[in-house]
Amino acid sequence: MGVRDVWRGRKPLPEDILERLDEVGPVLEKHAVELGYLFGSLADGRPGNDVDLGLLSSRPVGPEVRNALAQVLDTDRVHVVDLAASTEFLQREVVTTGELLSRRNEETQRRYEEHLLRDAPGEEANVASASRLAPELATDHEAVHEWIRQRWNALNCQVEQLWPHRECETSDLVGSADLRWEAERGLLVALTLVVNILEQLKTLGDHAGVPGTGPRLFSRGLCAALRHLEVTRTKLAGDTEPMSAAELARRLRHSLGWLPAFLQETHEWLARGTNGDR
Repeated sequence: MGVRDVWRGRKPLPEDILERLDEVGPVLEKHAVELGYLFGSLADGRPGNDVDLGLLSSRPVGPEVRNALAQVLDTDRVHVVDLAASTEFLQREVVTTGELLSRRNEETQRRYEEHLLRDAPGEEANVASASRLAPELATDHEAVHEWIRQRWNALNCQVEQLWPHRECETSDLVGSADLRWEAERGLLVALTLVVNILEQLKTLGDHAGVPGTGPRLFSRGLCAALRHLEVTRTKLAGDTEPMSAAELARRLRHSLGWLPAFLQETHEWLARGTNGDR
């Protein structure tokens, strides 16, 4: 996950950290952890600032588990998420973007993952696998309307989940790696949906017979804000040095200040229907 402020002053990860991950399973088994996931930058195959582990147990995951993991991994940079005590959004992010390191049995894994994906709000589970409308449907008004409506619903769910974090301060994000992860990943998902919708609207503008998709689709103030939102999304998605907590807090507040307007103006476009009267 790369929470720069949390690990300042700590030794970097050992060079053999990937090999050391093989030792995680026995530690988790000893502490009765049912499922263990690696997530974050290491799971993505990128150099990481820390080791992010999501653990599911029938009892609270205490500091003794983290300490045991830090010992076998030879680093203090171990971020443990107690999945049973986390929001479902964070759990889904760990499961869908991470890598399973350990399980007590296959049935526990199956039930847990099926529950998370079945109860995903909106159409979140399908959005990542279809970020663009099929080219052959690009001039089909009904297909376009439905595609954007699905992304609008998913974006609306993401904004609702992010909304309680709109007043997050730098100290809040520094003090809680879980909060930092949830805010960072949630904002990235939301802004990716915005970019998907904008790209589709731009594509529509290149096709005759689909009015209302040009520069005047959004208000002037929102158009200016969208440029900043795309910059934020690029920074969150990039492989460069992670944002500081101060910058993330600032960009989170700015994004949540404009995302409701994007939802409203896109909803107004959708409400005008698919009969060519946009």
